[in-house]
Amino acid sequence: MSNFSLQNLSLTFPSRPIFEKANLTVLIGERIGVLGLNGEGKSSLFRLLIGEIKADQSTPSFLFDRPKNLKFFYIPQELPQECLTLETLEEIFFYFYPDLSLEEETGVLIWSRFKSYAKFFSLQGNPVHFSGGQWRKVALCLGLASDADVLLWDEPTNHLDLETIEIFEEKCLELSKTQLIISHDRSLLQTICNRIIHIHQRKISKFEGSYEEYLNFLKTQQENQQKFLEKLNNKQRREKAWIERGVSARRTKSKKRIEEFQNLKQEITSLKSKFSKPLSLSLMGSNRKTKQLLEFTDVEFAYPNHEFLFKNMSFILAQGNKIGILGPNGAGKSTFLKLILGEVLPTKGTIKRAQDCKIAFFSQQREELPLEQSPWEWFGEGTDHIFVENRSISLVAYLEGFLFGAEQLRRPIKTFSGGEKNRLRLAKFLQKAADIYIFDEPTNDLDLETIGILEEELGRFQGAIILVSHDRTFLENTTQICWAIEDQGLLFFQGGLGQAREFLEQKALLLSQQGKKSYTEHEKGLKQKQQKQEKQGKTKISFKEQKRLELIPREIEEKEKLLEEVIALLSSPPIQSDRDWFKQMATKEGDLRQSLEKLYEEWAELEKKSIS
Repeated sequence: MSNFSLQNLSLTFPSRPIFEKANLTVLIGERIGVLGLNGEGKSSLFRLLIGEIKADQSTPSFLFDRPKNLKFFYIPQELPQECLTLETLEEIFFYFYPDLSLEEETGVLIWSRFKSYAKFFSLQGNPVHFSGGQWRKVALCLGLASDADVLLWDEPTNHLDLETIEIFEEKCLELSKTQLIISHDRSLLQTICNRIIHIHQRKISKFEGSYEEYLNFLKTQQENQQKFLEKLNNKQRREKAWIERGVSARRTKSKKRIEEFQNLKQEITSLKSKFSKPLSLSLMGSNRKTKQLLEFTDVEFAYPNHEFLFKNMSFILAQGNKIGILGPNGAGKSTFLKLILGEVLPTKGTIKRAQDCKIAFFSQQREELPLEQSPWEWFGEGTDHIFVENRSISLVAYLEGFLFGAEQLRRPIKTFSGGEKNRLRLAKFLQKAADIYIFDEPTNDLDLETIGILEEELGRFQGAIILVSHDRTFLENTTQICWAIEDQGLLFFQGGLGQAREFLEQKALLLSQQGKKSYTEHEKGLKQKQQKQEKQGKTKISFKEQKRLELIPREIEEKEKLLEEVIALLSSPPIQSDRDWFKQMATKEGDLRQSLEKLYEEWAELEKKSIS
């Protein structure tokens, strides 16, 4: 039995057509990932489902078949501006549920669920002062508390830290509702969705299966299309040679065969149009010879009349380093980036940058976009050419490389979708070369095709890259090392995101065991628990194993420090270093990584035994 279906859906905006005789059927309880290039109609589909926009009149007529009492609830990727000025969570709640009454059972139930989720996500105080991450948590609370039959999530994980995203995944899987999810987070799509729909060329195609299975299907489909295209091209070359023979021979040519040749050309053109046009994206380095780009030495920082955000922070950033920055919302990631950029100065310690070091920063905020202007006005300032790293280039050609057609260049930027706006910002950002590229949530609102190309370009870049991102797959594919902001400093994970997540999960487990007790009190409690178990003859961890469990964190800390020193030496080797020195250091690095891996495995196993 279907929840609802759309038939013969056509939708046209003044700037472009969105859907043309598209069809969609959604079954009860499905969790559907909604994919498609920016601007192809993902958010428009949601707005149509809730009645905010209406389909075009068409022949045959558009049909929206659904049960009479079916309820939809749309959680937009950006909450309305007027909502952001409200000063209590209750006001926000009734902004989205204006018809509910707390004197009725339904109203009391939804309000209670909303308050419960708000408490769970630690949402307190005046919402006017909330961060972007906190506002996203408000949106999650609104959706999770809803009594609607169908939830429409539009980029629900933007601005969220990894821990909150994983909690959101768990909650979505617990819901017995139909859910449609627009997201660029591939890990989330793989975890939650049991079906995929893809909006492409004004149609909606469906695929039964996970996101990973859909990717394999697409790959096979594209390979088959490419083979068929090559076959048609070969046939076209043979037919063209036949057509172009001498005039005398041409008189005897079959009229039908000539018509077939014209049809063949049209078929090839049609097939080529089905291939997505690739994004032309390039990070330009400054060809600097200096290896060391940035050095923090015992850096401390606190805002006036506030506690220290950072203490005794030291590290070296060198060419080729690709760093992922982790930390919960409010940990200080934005302030850390400001210290690197020089927008705030350290309270104590020194920050040394290489001479004439060029740092480019891609912010997650969109404030710099002049929404009333067109791309032609913003980029070209009224001219047809722009400068890309001191080289003049046609504005049309440059923006075509970012998938913007010539007809879009004179449209106001405010009419572009969220992803198209982000792509415009990328185009502006990449006009100049840099030694260090810093990206703060670069994948927000971008479609998966664009993210894939950005990943490839980041992999090719020879300079240094610092990434703040909630997109786990993106971090895994683009960074080698992760730095986690923890306890007023940085934790360094040379094994990347996987190693960092394992450590942080173990730490969270320890903290959940001890509640609000200090680490020392926790250790004391473990010993007391062990002694009690020994008396009862129920112990599952020996005294020797318990002592080992206490020592492992110190060993890990020592070995990570040694590994850090080796990495720093390899980044900035001594002047007289030779091949043997590099070989010796590389061996040492490998041994330390292997040793750390074993220590983490041993720690996890002993911790598991101690609490079972």
